Amino acid sequence: MGSTGNYLIIQENGKENTVCLDSRSVWPVGRVSIDGEGIVLRSPTVSRQHGVFMNIMGTWYYYDKKCTNATIYNGRKIKPGIGGRTRPVMLHDGDVLMLGARSESSNDDKTVWIKYTEKAV
Repeated sequence: MGSTGNYLIIQENGKENTVCLDSRSVWPVGRVSIDGEGIVLRSPTVSRQHGVFMNIMGTWYYYDKKCTNATIYNGRKIKPGIGGRTRPVMLHDGDVLMLGARSESSNDDKTVWIKYTEKAV
């Protein structure tokens, strides 16, 4: 068993990968890494710069970059806030995000599933 921390368990194309978030405060996610150290996904339905995981004062958030295909958070599409601006979503242990999903019920092989956990992996 690994150490306790903040992790993303990523399922893409039938493969599972785990990322420990604690080594950085900002993690861009998409098909292209913004700074060479982001989370690179290969699904064609994920935008080049899909979103960002960020730590703000000890709490992890996900910020959607208004990508072409939706980000689904715990079964609901992330919607824009006031003035159309995207607002960060506070993450809690067990939250599930679907990146590149065409709808809330999307379950095809192009959708990337990400589970946020605060437990040992």
